[in-house]
Amino acid sequence: MAIRLDISTIPEIKPHLYRVSERLLGELEGHVTTYLQRHSEVCDLKAVLWGTLSLMRSRSTTLTERDLMELTYLAARTAFFVGELVILDDLVEQYPYSVGARLFGALSLAFQAEVGSAIRQVQLLSITNDEFLQAEKLAISGYLHSMRRKIRPVLRYAREIEVLARKDPLIKEHVLPFILIRKLYLLRSEKSLRGRVTKELKNILPSLEKLRHRFFIAKAHLRLGQLYFNQNELELAFYHYDQSLEYAQLIDSQHLLSIIYNRIGMWYLNQANWEKAKECFEKSLAYAYNSNAEWLSAAPLVNLSQFMWINNQQDEAMQAVENFREIAEKVGDPYDCLTAYNILSQMNEVMGNIELARKYLRKAMSLITELERED
Repeated sequence: MAIRLDISTIPEIKPHLYRVSERLLGELEGHVTTYLQRHSEVCDLKAVLWGTLSLMRSRSTTLTERDLMELTYLAARTAFFVGELVILDDLVEQYPYSVGARLFGALSLAFQAEVGSAIRQVQLLSITNDEFLQAEKLAISGYLHSMRRKIRPVLRYAREIEVLARKDPLIKEHVLPFILIRKLYLLRSEKSLRGRVTKELKNILPSLEKLRHRFFIAKAHLRLGQLYFNQNELELAFYHYDQSLEYAQLIDSQHLLSIIYNRIGMWYLNQANWEKAKECFEKSLAYAYNSNAEWLSAAPLVNLSQFMWINNQQDEAMQAVENFREIAEKVGDPYDCLTAYNILSQMNEVMGNIELARKYLRKAMSLITELERED
């Protein structure tokens, strides 16, 4: 029986269905179906990605500039959802005038630990007469600043998107959750806010499940799992991690799978299940590398260093933490930097490298002073 995919049923690409002509949608569906017939094991979002790329490169189709830019935007957005960051980079290089490609290309840059370059790329983008893209720009800007744990710009961008979302249900459904989930995740560090943040995240889930937006559902469950873990409600934490994993697997989202396996590894570490924890950290690292996401390799690297250290692989352990430090410094995450400096100070002290131990301790103390000054 021939496989046919009705692309109008795929929740994650719904906004694009209103931005292209009926003729183009028909052609796109044909290319997606052709790809799916050859690769029946591929999830629907990846079939859309490869079908879109096929249509863009097809010599039998005459695309207007507007159609080409919209298809590039669709390909870039979908590539991000499934974690195909290399494809995102290629799209930016091949179609530098596509605002959509450059917006999501900035996320790819950031996941490669080039957060400063990503922020500049988004700032330079001029968007007029397209409120959906304006909202995407605000959401991505907020996400980039959140990688450095800067809460104020995230709160500001979230408010601006909420204003736009009042007039456009597509912004409310397909952009606002991205920034809201990230905002609530950042607020988790405030113990007094954890109850409220947990409640708000739980309130977001029903609308996401009604829409069936698997990427956002996976993100919301992941962050709920982390909140429950921080509150030592471990059964609830594992439930939400497991739900997040299920949805991420449905769309084969490489970078999401990396984050989820790292969090599940932390859960197993808490349970003193060393083998399961190590297995999860190794999976997390593999998905990070597969997605070309250097930023995501940082957490499993530092977690795996513990296993290297206790197995008398001190040099390998220190190199793993050094790699973690380099990524943290490139990203500009002060708390990850602080973690790296403290671990390296302790490791070097044990190894008898007193000068290096003092160097990293001074860095840690200087950063603590700077963070206290900001507060």
